[in-house]
Amino acid sequence: MNLPQPSGLSSLKKTVFLSFLLVFSFACSLVPYYDASVIEQIEETTATADRFYLLMEMDSTDEDSPRAYEAAEPFYYDIILDLRKINRMNNYRKSSEASSKQVETAIDIVEAQRSIHSDLERLDDRDLIELHRGQTMDALYILRATESRLPKRQNP
Repeated sequence: MNLPQPSGLSSLKKTVFLSFLLVFSFACSLVPYYDASVIEQIEETTATADRFYLLMEMDSTDEDSPRAYEAAEPFYYDIILDLRKINRMNNYRKSSEASSKQVETAIDIVEAQRSIHSDLERLDDRDLIELHRGQTMDALYILRATESRLPKRQNP
């Protein structure tokens, strides 16, 4: 025997179902999807930074050595411009605020290093060079690791 259900119970089921559907659809868009081009740009930036710090670590009194600020300045700007490019790529993706903040932190690190180098005019302290290299490479590693863990877009 089917008893008629009160209309409130039926509308409650519909409301719960629609609420669940709404929450689920928002949850799916809270994280950006994996983007291979962003990973590629991070790798290019990492290679630029690695080359810069390897050249700086080489003992050299030559004025063309990146230990001299004038010779290093273009490297700093190349790294910063590459990071800004990653940030622009993030700005085109949905829900990439966390990634953008990580890029901005990396930019701040490189800017601070550039400022220190500029003030000193020449970096001859090997420990400071290694510290700067470690900070930059760690920031880039975090960017790479974060991007690599994003969900891959499923083909329908």
